[in-house]
Amino acid sequence: METMPTPTKTDLFQPGKVVTDWGRIKRAKVESIAQPKSEEDLRTIVEHARKNNLKISVRGVGHNAVGQTFLENGIMVDMMALNQIIELDENKKTLRVQCGATWEQVTKVLEPKRLGVSTKQEFDVFSIGGSLAANVHGKSIDYPAIISHVLSFRILTADGEILNVSREEHPDLFRAAIGGWGLLGIIVDVTLQLVDDRVVEKSEVVYMSSPARS
Repeated sequence: METMPTPTKTDLFQPGKVVTDWGRIKRAKVESIAQPKSEEDLRTIVEHARKNNLKISVRGVGHNAVGQTFLENGIMVDMMALNQIIELDENKKTLRVQCGATWEQVTKVLEPKRLGVSTKQEFDVFSIGGSLAANVHGKSIDYPAIISHVLSFRILTADGEILNVSREEHPDLFRAAIGGWGLLGIIVDVTLQLVDDRVVEKSEVVYMSSPARS
């Protein structure tokens, strides 16, 4: 049986360079850019950082305004290759997905099933992990921030352990990591509660002001 080659440090880490984000307000020279393709890669990155006393930042598509996804002389972990749809349960209306996936990928899977997520940004370019990190809200008046429909997630901590986190299991970490900007670990994948898709009609209402009375 053919075995897959073990990733080398060269495969995981690209040379450091000056990086910025969508906002173009801040820049930093990172020590290296790590591009994991598996959970084992993520563990290797964390172990390398710990042994070399390096800090880690986590990046999706980089659609940030003020440099939340990079830091000077740190390792910038590019999550975009960890983008698989792990499981879609149409009966329970749940979706488990890796955090490097974008909403565009998720939407393409859910729309044919007439299912959707309750809350996300207006555009589909954002990553799932980035959305969790910011605890984003959408334009809907029916649903609050995205944490309201997060059932559970798995997070890689600084000691290299992957924890299952939910409202029942590590509840404090559940509340802190969603909206925690990656400061408590790397969220590997998430299970979301879905809602039925619905047709939205755009309309406009024009209010005419009456003449002022004397």
